[in-house]
Formats: sequence, C-alpha cells, structure tokens
Amino acid sequence: MDRPDTFKPIHEASSLGERVSWLISLRWLAIIGVFAIVIVAAQVFHVRLRSKELFAIGGFLAVVNTLFFLMCRVFRVKEDRVGGRARILANAQITTDLVVLAALIRYTGGIENPFAFYFIFHIIVSGTLLPPRDAWVQAGIAIALFCGMVELERLGVIRHYHVPELAPMGLYRNMLYVTATVAAFASTMCLAAFTAISITRLVRVQQRESAALIDQLQQAYNRLGELERSKSQYMRRVSHELRSPLAAIQSLLTMVEESLTGEGKSAERELVGRAVRRTDQALKLVSDLLVLARSQEARFAVGLKEVSLSRAVREVAGSLQPRADKAGVTLAVDCPPDLAPVLGDPESVEQLVTNLASNAIKYTPRGGRVSVSAAAQQDSIVLTVSDTGIGISEEDLPSVFDEFYRGKNARELQEQGTGLGLSIVKSILDALQAKVHVESAIGQGTTFVVTIPKARAGDAKARPGA
Repeated sequence: MDRPDTFKPIHEASSLGERVSWLISLRWLAIIGVFAIVIVAAQVFHVRLRSKELFAIGGFLAVVNTLFFLMCRVFRVKEDRVGGRARILANAQITTDLVVLAALIRYTGGIENPFAFYFIFHIIVSGTLLPPRDAWVQAGIAIALFCGMVELERLGVIRHYHVPELAPMGLYRNMLYVTATVAAFASTMCLAAFTAISITRLVRVQQRESAALIDQLQQAYNRLGELERSKSQYMRRVSHELRSPLAAIQSLLTMVEESLTGEGKSAERELVGRAVRRTDQALKLVSDLLVLARSQEARFAVGLKEVSLSRAVREVAGSLQPRADKAGVTLAVDCPPDLAPVLGDPESVEQLVTNLASNAIKYTPRGGRVSVSAAAQQDSIVLTVSDTGIGISEEDLPSVFDEFYRGKNARELQEQGTGLGLSIVKSILDALQAKVHVESAIGQGTTFVVTIPKARAGDAKARPGA
C-alpha cells in the first residue's frame, strides 16, 4: 500500500479530475461576485475604487476560466486515470487565482484591505486537491505575492492605491503594522496549508482502508456465492440420486400392498401401507429439495429471459383446479392477459405461483376460497395470492420462509409436510429480485403480495453473483 501522502490511487486521480471541473464552475461564481461587489461598493456605499482596473481583472479571469474549461474538454481531464493532466491544470488554476487575487487586493488598498486574508480559501483548496508538496508550493506563492506586493508598495517601487473608506492613510508605510500583518498573514497561510494537508491525509487513509475493506467484503461475497452454488449443486445431485431409488421402492411396495388380499393379510397390508406412505413422504421431501436446489441455482443463471406471469398464473390455475375441487375450495383467478413480462426463468416463475396457490388450497378448509390475481404497478408486476384458510400466527410469521419450518396450526391441520414450500418461494423471489409482504390472522386467512420488477429492454441476463 502507498504511503498516505502519495497521490497515486486511481480513485483519487479520478476524483481530482472531477474537482478540477468543479473548481472551474466555482470560479464563475467568483467572477460574478467580483463584478457585483465592485458595483455595490461603488454605487451603494460610495467607496472610491479603481473600478476600471477591477472590471478588467474580472474580465481577464473570465477569459482565463473559459480557457481552463476548454482545456478540460480537450484534454479530457475527467477521464485522466493517472492524474497527471488534472494535477497540472489544478496547479495552474490555483496559481492563477492567487495572482488575480493579489491584483484585486492591490487595487483595493493592498495591506490596508482586510480581505487580503481571502488567500486562505485558495490554500485550503490546494491542500484538499493537491499532493502535500504542491500545496506547500501554493502556500509559498501566496505568501510571496502578498509580501512582495506589500514591500514594493512600502519602498515606492509600485504605486499604492489607498481606499479611504477602509483604513487610515499611510498604514502601508508603518513598519510595525506591516511587519505584524505580514507575520500574521504568513503564519495563517502556513497553518491553513498544514491543517488542510493533515485532514486530507487522514481522509485519504480512511478512503484506502474503506476501499480495502470493500474489496475484502466483495471477495467474501464472491466466495459465499461460490459456496452457495456448490451447496445447491450438491443438494440437487443428492436429491436426484435419491429420487429414482425411492420411486422404485414406492412402486414395489405398492405392488406388494396390492398383492396382499384375502383373510389374514390385513396386518401385513397395514404394515406395507405405512411403508408406502412413509416412502411417499420421503419422495415428496426429495422432490422439494430438488426444486429448492434448482431455485437457488437460478440466482446464478445467465439464461434469464422475459416470462409472461399472466400465462404462468393461468397454467397453474388450470393444473390446480382439480385439487381445489377435491378439497371443496373455490379457486378464483383475476389476471389480465396483457401484463408486461418479468425477467426470469419460466420454470421458476411457474413454481413460484404453484407453491403459493397450492399452499393456500392445502390450508384452506372445505367451503373456503383462494384468490390469485396479478396487476401492473409502475415498474413492477404485483402478484397477490389470498385465502380464507387457517391463517398464520403472529409468532410464526417471521419464520414462514425458513427451511423445514411449519407453524403449529399447520402441523395440526396437516400432519405431513416438508416445510420447504415457502422456502422455495423465497429462493425464487431472491433470484427474481422481487419482494414479498405477508398479512395473516389466525382463522381469517393469509395474503401474500409479491412485487416483481418488470423486464426492461437491455436488462442484463446475469444476476449478481453469477
């Protein structure tokens, strides 16, 4: 890592280029201020000023600032990743400002003008923008310009322009006053440069430490993403390997159960029936684990495309209608066909709607109602799945998306369940960069409101972490 007082980091070079442009913009305000102050002082307060000379200096500064602006555009200072051109232009601007300020001070009373201490602003700017050595050079230039002007006026080499309204006549020849003012000016400039450099150095150290921390966090995040992907792939492989033998075992047990007929076979048939149900439960768990692994891997997918949510809702509703009829639950769908598409994986989007709707049917008693609707809302599509089922308790709400979690009333209504349905939903929502809000009350039903961003032209096909 570079020493704190060096000026090499890329982010600082880029920052200098931007601040050079900011300095040009700020100078336009200073130019306007010069003209305004001269006019107000002369016309309102009747201060006797060298207006022509002051207007000429202001005009000169405007021309120079225009040149600086053009140089920034021609040399593309904002794009200077090394900082060389930006540094040269920054030094040139600050030196020019110091010379112009010295000229303004000279024509408005010289050492008698209390505004001479405006030099301090340029020293602070140089200490903030420039490397320490350059800042000290600018402080030296400021001290040399002011002290040189004062001494030349005192010796009579150049003319002194007295402003009666500002100070008594002859102060510029008063040796004690001149010495005290020069000493105060020089020490103030040095203290300003030292303070600005010290503070800027501390800020740059903090910037480097923050950049290093951000880099470490990014590496940790990438590593975490790799581990998450490896875990999902491993879970998918294991689930896939388990599903085939479990399906075979289930088929064989079903055949054995069907063959056990006649008297004296009821006990054996009951035992085999239990095995069939347990195997079916294990197979359902493996299937859900496989779906969960696929949904988690969707976050790293690079083949995302536009998906019609309205089509997915209609297809899911059609496939779940027999289950709803069997459960004695009314399934209502309200989804306009012209909804804007969302960006995702068609299988995952369909799985999202399936899990929410089937969950609602599963936990809604006979005679209840499940509603699935979708509507456009600004830059998003809002999917709402509500039911009049058993509801979710307040204490269970924060955990409904946790893996293998089932609420107490859900376990009482349905003894069997993997507790992975809503975990799959949450994983799919993360992949879609969507948000979900849940409202529920025991015995009154549950409403899931999912907000999915619309697919936009030119959307990246890769998600963060890919």
